[in-house]
This record gives sequence, structure tokens and C-alpha cells, in this order.
Amino acid sequence: MRLPKIPKNMLVDTFVYEEFIDEDRYGKATYKAPVLVKYVRIDRTLAFSRDASETKIMANATIYCYADHTTPFPAFIERSKITYDEKEAILQSASSFSHPYRAETWSYELKVI
Repeated sequence: MRLPKIPKNMLVDTFVYEEFIDEDRYGKATYKAPVLVKYVRIDRTLAFSRDASETKIMANATIYCYADHTTPFPAFIERSKITYDEKEAILQSASSFSHPYRAETWSYELKVI
């Protein structure tokens, strides 16, 4: 059984990824050198949660990355810096999805705020 492939022509977006390293002694985040990540899909829909007393923004965008096409395809790390559409954002959540027939990552879903 084959896993359906995402057509590369649907992955029309790019972003700049700066991997989070650590915080310096003053509490300021430090990052690796910026890398341009190509062939991704950015859903610019605001995601929020609401309870009885407040509404919280959970993500300003969701970025979909696929091992078959996204280059480079690193192991994305939370708290990293992502720049898309000339907006700087922080990676809040990096959900990885495994290939069902092989022991490898098939895709990532990145929530940025």
C-alpha cells in the first residue's frame, strides 16, 4: 500500500528558519544562522481557543512541511524563529508525523505565533 504524495506544485511558500540554541545569561534567546526553507504550505488562518472568561491566540499561522519536497527538512525545534511574509514569529508547536510504513518522519505541522 502506498502513501499518497503531496504534489510539489501545491507547496508554494518559503520561510526563513533560525533554530533556537539556548538563552544567554541575560535570558535572551540565541539562534543558529538563518536557513531558507522551500516548498512548504503556510495556512495564514488565525487559530484561537476560547473559554468562559477569555480568548487566547494559539497560532497566527500553521506551516506544513513534507519530507518528499521541503528543503531542507530539519527536525524543527520549538522556540525557533520563523520569518514569513516579512513577519517574524516564534515556533510554538512542532508536531511530527511518522511515515506509516517506515521508521522516518513524513511531515511536520508547525504552529507559529
